[in-house]
Amino acid sequence: MLRIQEKILLHQIRRGNQTAFAKLYNEYVDKIQRFILFKISKKEIAEEMTQNVFAKTLNYLLGGGEIKNFRAFLYQTARHLVIDFYRKRHLEISLEEAQEISFSPDYHQKIDQKMEIEEIKKHLSFLKPEHQEIILLRFFEELPFRDIAKITGQKEATLRMIAHRGIKELKEKLTTND
Repeated sequence: MLRIQEKILLHQIRRGNQTAFAKLYNEYVDKIQRFILFKISKKEIAEEMTQNVFAKTLNYLLGGGEIKNFRAFLYQTARHLVIDFYRKRHLEISLEEAQEISFSPDYHQKIDQKMEIEEIKKHLSFLKPEHQEIILLRFFEELPFRDIAKITGQKEATLRMIAHRGIKELKEKLTTND
């Protein structure tokens, strides 16, 4: 979705247009849920947290809040909810239990991708949490570094370095286990 379209829809939402919010919801709900599912690893909780992300976003907009980058705002909100979830429950993040990820309508390609993803996730879980998060946002969610910077509050150059180090470490782990 083009940024200008999002800006128009955001303006309409602040004026109470529920259809405009539904369009943005439909555009991002699966992506946000997948992001949360990678972090939480429990589908029911991820679904509930996804709904909370959109409810908080809607309340923010209806309260007159301004959003410059809707996608980054959603991921940032989701990220904060995940952090709060783990703070409250003192659990460790496990990326190994993520389920039901759909990448392609082609069955064989989907199975191959799922097997590759499972292998990567297995090794990804051994990386530092900050490396995991940046790799997840950049390569699984395909977010540009400028959006990740807004989400995490870090500089783009720092994020590039973290991603580079994380990918290097991940490659080492993948090649040593082949």
